[in-house]
Amino acid sequence: MARTLAAPTALGDPIGRDELLQEYGLASPTGQGLLVTGAEQSIEPLQNLVELAAKLCGVPNGVINVVTSDEQRQVAAVGFEAAVCSRQDSMCAKVFLTSETTVVTDASLDPRFAPSGLMRSWTARI
Repeated sequence: MARTLAAPTALGDPIGRDELLQEYGLASPTGQGLLVTGAEQSIEPLQNLVELAAKLCGVPNGVINVVTSDEQRQVAAVGFEAAVCSRQDSMCAKVFLTSETTVVTDASLDPRFAPSGLMRSWTARI
């Protein structure tokens, strides 16, 4: 019978951490990672990862973005439906080329993000 651990408790406990990773489909009982399974590709492990990250951070929303030369594709999301936008309009494009840590407490008030159409539809913590 699987037990559900509180995320902060599991982080400090190696056995609990491994069980938590297994619960989210990010590790197998043998310790092998599940993100790469040969030629077969699935977003399920990424979806599990973003759900775990949101749980660990205590936030309702989370996303994994893939940024290409012309678009930002949300490949996994929790708390909202994943979407695609142009790279030029993406929040990631405004910060990912810098070597600095980015902390935004209210993206709707940050001058880099406030003009974005995305900010008119939702708020984010980065």
